[in-house]
Amino acid sequence: MRIDVGVPPVEVFPAELREKVKPERAFFSPFYPSPPDRSSEGQRVPVAELEVGRWLTMVLSRWERGFGLNHVSATGSSGRHDGRNCDEHDGGGSSSKAASSPTSLEQIWWTLPFGSTISVDVRWGMGREEVTLVPDHTIEQTMLSVEALKRLWADEPRTLQALERVKVVDWDCLRFVRQLHETITLVTVAEHSNTNNQHQANMLVFKSAPHDLIHTYNELKLLLSLPPHPNLIPGPLALVTKQSRFGSRRGICGFLLPYYPLGSLRDYLLREDYHTTTPMAQKLRWARQIIQSLAHINTSLPNAGFYPDLKPDNILLKQLGDEDDQQLDAVLIDLEQRGGWFAWTPPEVVYLEYLELLTRNAPLLPNAAKHLTVQDETLRDLRAYYHNHNPAWSPPPPPPTPSRTRYRNAKGGFSAPWLSLLKTRLEGGEAKDQLERAQVFMLGKLLWCIFEGQPLVRCGIDHEVLRDPEPEDLGHGLGRSDRPRAFPEFVHTPQEVRRLIRACTAGAPEWEGGGRRVGVVLRGGKLYAASRGGDEEAGAKGALDAARRYWQREVRKARAFVRASVLRRSGTQGDSVLANAGLREAFELLEQIRTRPLFEEVLAEQEGLESRLTG
Repeated sequence: MRIDVGVPPVEVFPAELREKVKPERAFFSPFYPSPPDRSSEGQRVPVAELEVGRWLTMVLSRWERGFGLNHVSATGSSGRHDGRNCDEHDGGGSSSKAASSPTSLEQIWWTLPFGSTISVDVRWGMGREEVTLVPDHTIEQTMLSVEALKRLWADEPRTLQALERVKVVDWDCLRFVRQLHETITLVTVAEHSNTNNQHQANMLVFKSAPHDLIHTYNELKLLLSLPPHPNLIPGPLALVTKQSRFGSRRGICGFLLPYYPLGSLRDYLLREDYHTTTPMAQKLRWARQIIQSLAHINTSLPNAGFYPDLKPDNILLKQLGDEDDQQLDAVLIDLEQRGGWFAWTPPEVVYLEYLELLTRNAPLLPNAAKHLTVQDETLRDLRAYYHNHNPAWSPPPPPPTPSRTRYRNAKGGFSAPWLSLLKTRLEGGEAKDQLERAQVFMLGKLLWCIFEGQPLVRCGIDHEVLRDPEPEDLGHGLGRSDRPRAFPEFVHTPQEVRRLIRACTAGAPEWEGGGRRVGVVLRGGKLYAASRGGDEEAGAKGALDAARRYWQREVRKARAFVRASVLRRSGTQGDSVLANAGLREAFELLEQIRTRPLFEEVLAEQEGLESRLTG
C-alpha cells in the first residue's frame, strides 16, 4: 500500500505550535554534502529527525493508541508481504485479500486503496490535533493496465516495442528504504534484496505521482519513446503494477529507475567549498552535457519532445570510470512535462500560467459583455489566445482534490501554455522556434546557478521562497561565506559566459532593474519584504504590501502580453495600439524572445568557451 501523511500549510499552524515544531523546515531539510573525494554519499537530514517530524511521530503514536491498536506491522515493506513469488510478473494475477470485516486499525490499514491519506488537523493547537484516515478510491480507478497503454500507443511503434520489452514487477515486491521526494521513493525489490544487508547497488527509485497519474504515464511514454542518451535518465527498468481493491483489474502505479547516490546538482551547489572543489572544466562539462540532453529530447521527438522544468533539483550527478577520475557527469531527470516553478519559467509561459490560475473559478457568463469582471475579461483573452491551437480550452480544475482524469494519449503532456508552443512548432512558419527559445531561457538561468554556485535563482514569489535555506539550516558549518544571491547578480561567472546567459534569458523581467526580484524573502521561517533587505521591522504589513505590489505588476504584464500576442497574430499593431504603455512593453518582449539563441547556437558557443577557458 501507499499511505501519505498530510499536514496543513505552514500558515495554518497556530503561532505557538508553529514556534515549537517549525514546520517550514520540512521544505529545506538540512543537507550534509558528500566530502570532496566523494568517499561517501551526501545525506539529507530526514524530516523525521526535525522538530516537525518528531512532533508528527508523537501525534500519530497517540492516535494509534487511541484506536486500540496493540501492534502495527513494521516490516519495512511498502506493500504487505504474503510470501508470494516476487519474480517477474506478467501483468495479471491476483493479490492477497485483506480481512473481510476489519475491526482494528491494522486490519483497516490493509484494506485501504493505494494513495490514501492520513490527514492531521492542527487548528486546535498542541496536544489537540485531530487525525483522520481518508481512503481515496479514485487513484486506483484511474490506473491503467499494461494492455490499456498498449492500445493507446498502438500507432507509435517505437513506444509500443519499448513497452513490450519492459518487465513488470508486482507492487507487493517493493521494500521501502527511504522517501526522497513526494513522487520518488528509494526501494529494493524482494527478488534482489537481502533484508539483513541492503547494498546500495540493489537500490532503485520508484517513481509515482499517485494523485496525478496522467503525468506519470506521460513521463513513462516519453522515456520509452526517446533513444538513449548518456546525460538523460534511461528508460524504466520495470513497470510496477498493483491490483485494485475492487475486482481483478491490475493497473500501473509507477515504474522503477536507476538510483544515483551522489544526489542532485542542487545538493552539490549547497556545498560550502563548491567554488574551491569545482574547477571551471567541471562547470563547463555540466553545461555542455545539459545542452546536449535538451537538444536530444527536442530533435528526437519533434512532435512531443521538450523539457519545461529545468532547475538544479532535476540534474543528478554520476561518476564514470575509476575513482581517480574526479569529473562528474550530469543526468537530466523528471520528464513529466507538467511545467516548472514560476521563477524559472519564461515570461511567455508563466504569464499564461498566472492567468489560468486566476480564471479557475470564473466562468465566462453568456450575454454579459457589458458587465465583464476582470476575471471574465481575462478568461476571454485566454480563449482568444488559445483559439487557434486549442479551441476547446477551459481553465484547469482547482486544487486540492486529486485528479480524477483518466490518462489519454496527449502528445507533449497536459500544460496548455507549453502545448500551444509545441503546436506552433508543428505548424512551422516564423514562430516555429518559440518552444526551443522558451527552453533556452531556463537553460540560461541554470547556467547562472552553475557558474555562480547558487542552488536557487531567487527572483519571484513561488515555491523557491519557502525552500531557500538559511545559513544555519545548511547543515555544514555556520553557513557559506559566499552569501545567497539572486539572478542575475554576477560574481564568479567569466565575462564570456555572462554574455551567453544574458542572450539566453532575453526578456527576463530581472534585467529591467528590479522586476520580479522585488518580492518577499524568508528569514527565520517568516516572510519579509525583499525591498527592505529582509528587515524584521517591516513586519507582516510590509511583506503583504510587497507581495501585493509584486502580483499587481505581474498580472498587468501578463494581461498585456496575452493581448499583444493575439493582436500580433491578427496583424493588428498600429500606432493607437502602441500608444498603450503596457501593450508597447509586451510587443517589445515578443521581439526580445525572438533574439534568444537556439540549442545548436548555444552549444557551439559553449564548446568555444570550453576550449578557450580550459586550454
